[in-house]
Amino acid sequence: MTRKPTAAQSRSAARRAAEAMAKRAEEFAAREKALEALVTTFHTTAEQAEKVRTAAANRAEKLRADAEAKAATVLAKAEADAAVFDEKAAAAVREILAAGESPESVAELTGWPLARVRQAQRTLASRAPHAGEQD
Repeated sequence: MTRKPTAAQSRSAARRAAEAMAKRAEEFAAREKALEALVTTFHTTAEQAEKVRTAAANRAEKLRADAEAKAATVLAKAEADAAVFDEKAAAAVREILAAGESPESVAELTGWPLARVRQAQRTLASRAPHAGEQD
């Protein structure tokens, strides 16, 4: 037969149980506080990383836009500069046509598409004096 614990033994056991539970609660609170600090660090650094990425993306987009604008300016200037030479090439094509070569032959000789040769030929026709006009 087992004995029934005495009142003093019961109080002592209850006190030990309460102390063990209090210690456990303190350890849990400490772990939770440490976990909260780690989670806070995570969110702070993740937000900082996102800010860095966003700032870099914005800066890169501005650089890209500036570069595209500069490239467009360079290309527009090149086209304007090249137009002088295009006109000289077209004048040479018109002279070849005026010398009696066919548009097909001129296209073969110059490497220009036939449509471009014909365009130069039309320019020649539009520059020729019309019947009854004087220069």
